[in-house]
Amino acid sequence: MKRILIPILVIGVLLLSACGAPPIPPGAETPPTSPPAEQPTPINVTLDYFGVKCAHGGNVQLVVVVGDEGENKMEKRLFPPVEEGYPMGDYETKKIGQKIFHTSSVKGDLKMSVLAYHRDQSKTEYLALIEMMEWYYGDSINMLKQLVLHMPENDELIGYYENTWSADELVDIKKQYSEVGIDDLRLWFSVWSDTEPTPPSKPPLFPDKFKAFLAGYPLIYTGKLYFEGEVHSGDVINVSVRQIPPYDNEVWRNWGVVISDPQGKTVKSITEKELTSCSLSHTAKSDGFYTITIWNSGYEFNTEIQFEPKEWNYIGNNGHGSKVIYCE
Repeated sequence: MKRILIPILVIGVLLLSACGAPPIPPGAETPPTSPPAEQPTPINVTLDYFGVKCAHGGNVQLVVVVGDEGENKMEKRLFPPVEEGYPMGDYETKKIGQKIFHTSSVKGDLKMSVLAYHRDQSKTEYLALIEMMEWYYGDSINMLKQLVLHMPENDELIGYYENTWSADELVDIKKQYSEVGIDDLRLWFSVWSDTEPTPPSKPPLFPDKFKAFLAGYPLIYTGKLYFEGEVHSGDVINVSVRQIPPYDNEVWRNWGVVISDPQGKTVKSITEKELTSCSLSHTAKSDGFYTITIWNSGYEFNTEIQFEPKEWNYIGNNGHGSKVIYCE
């Protein structure tokens, strides 16, 4: 009897092992865990202002291209929309105040490229004149027309700007960029996700250095250049002047720098009779507009003038031919 029970018990254990645990009733399965849904990142780009340090003759055309790596293809915008260019002077800024890119969900990197160039309209004007003449000359003017069509545009590069923002940088971004650019182009713009930054007021644009011609003639007349800047009490005014060789006044040098307070009183001055460069510094004692005068009663010379801080405006001269040369 024992010999029969032992095989039965062994077979029962093997059957239980093969069958495993009791089956899970229907509807009680645990669903697999899914990753959280990726939240869309809205992105906007607003161009507030642009400026040029050297306008290269005016007629400034701005080309802006912005886009991401998804379905939001690169968008090209022209300012002004018609390719005529803005009439602008040196160190001038212009308000744009437009949203130049928007997407409700950015894909990958955001890329931005901006180009500014001087629009030479001579070719366009030639073609317009030829079209007016065609009614009279007919086909005989076609050769001239073809020559003009193949004439290269004399568009001149003013400056450019490029930047790329990664997907991580764009999360909750709210950033303003001020006075950025390469060569003579400067931009003020913002990149933002949900909340647009407060637009800045119209920014000024100042030279890093002034290049100037300072007239003068011994015992006859003194040439003067005047600069003005708003200063607060405690601010330090620094001005450096360097004559540019070749020097025509080796025998007779007599020139200098004067700093005047808002009341017109001289607070600091220096006169040079031998050196070709000088520096002057003064700590302001009151608020207001200070004046810096650079004068020459020797022979005329070219010079570089640098201010620190640089927010000083050239406001004129006393005649005799002294002048500031912004762009050469």
